[in-house]
Amino acid sequence: MARLRAGGSRPHRAAGARWSGLVSQHQASRAALSKVAILGAGNLGRALATGWVRAGLFDAGQIPLTRRDSDKLHDLAESGHPVGSDNAATVRSADVIVLAVQP
Repeated sequence: MARLRAGGSRPHRAAGARWSGLVSQHQASRAALSKVAILGAGNLGRALATGWVRAGLFDAGQIPLTRRDSDKLHDLAESGHPVGSDNAATVRSADVIVLAVQP
């Protein structure tokens, strides 16, 4: 049901309807993406990976992460993420690559 904005005449859909449309789009795009590699699993990379899993956008196994010191990724490995330090190998198996490194 369309509602009018407080000061104007532009109708917009209720937030719930908008959200359900985004979820439908996500479900279609998720089927097309099997792996999203994150190169640079520091604060930003970790936040992206754990947030996407918590939100139900991906399973942990679909998000491999790399870091120079892969020993620091032990907790993510325990939660099901493939982890390592070989960027080239990780990129070869990914559909999407996220660079989460400092400039």
